[in-house]
Amino acid sequence: MIYTALIGNPTEHSVSPILFEWLSKNTKNASEYRHIKINVLSESELERSFEALKTLHFSGINVTLPYKLAVSQFLTYTDTSAKEIGAINTVVLKENEVLGYNTDWYGIYAPVKQRLPNFLPKKAVVLGSGGASRAAIYACLKLEAEVVVVIPRTPDSLATMSLKAQYENTAKVQFASYDDIIEHISSAQLIINATPAGMKHQAATPFDLKVLGNETRFEGQVFFDCVFNPVHTPLLDYFTERGATTIDGLWMMLYQGLQAFALWTDQGSEVSLTQDALSELHELLEKEVSHEH
Repeated sequence: MIYTALIGNPTEHSVSPILFEWLSKNTKNASEYRHIKINVLSESELERSFEALKTLHFSGINVTLPYKLAVSQFLTYTDTSAKEIGAINTVVLKENEVLGYNTDWYGIYAPVKQRLPNFLPKKAVVLGSGGASRAAIYACLKLEAEVVVVIPRTPDSLATMSLKAQYENTAKVQFASYDDIIEHISSAQLIINATPAGMKHQAATPFDLKVLGNETRFEGQVFFDCVFNPVHTPLLDYFTERGATTIDGLWMMLYQGLQAFALWTDQGSEVSLTQDALSELHELLEKEVSHEH
């Protein structure tokens, strides 16, 4: 029996138990599997939860907001990607080790490579400056983007300042304001929404779409939305209707989960699934997300 947990606040709406239970039944290391959700209300409670899960011989932990930074204090090892991104979303528990990884970047990188194997964006635009944007920037650099333009919604926020400091010596990563959004979006091959815009109780879009004009077309461009609930956000629909190749946030959720599951079950860097299996899993998760609305 393999036990894993999701830790965060809130965790109620996560579909990860369905994802991981499907994987446990449909991959080569099929086994009895339980993935539980733990709503952790404070950092002191976070430490107690970690100790309890280790004592109970859990194999791993998925970490969601707001603890992707706080968990680093419990780790004995941090993977390179997690160090560079500055956030942990996957923890592997071994007898005397607690290993930290970030699989969010892979959740962006892998669906793009799967859909467009030869895609090499000269220019990528990342909307937002929070945790998802850190993973998005890392993914863009792994996709060999020549330049990554980050457009923060809140230029003076702590998150933006921290991100600017992290990349101040990286010529490939630049920062711009929403005043120049038309210029950057029209000249980018890859556009990633790494803001929460489109989610329930959030703004519908990160900027007023009217600024792009009704006649603008995006053929030959790729739009990736990190938001997966709802699957079809106003921004995703906008780019789809205007000719872009679009990838919804459920693919990100699915692929980051594939890599996390591989780490927990010692299957190397990722779980290999056929295209039919991936589509089936995406459909299953989409039904679950739609059922919530």
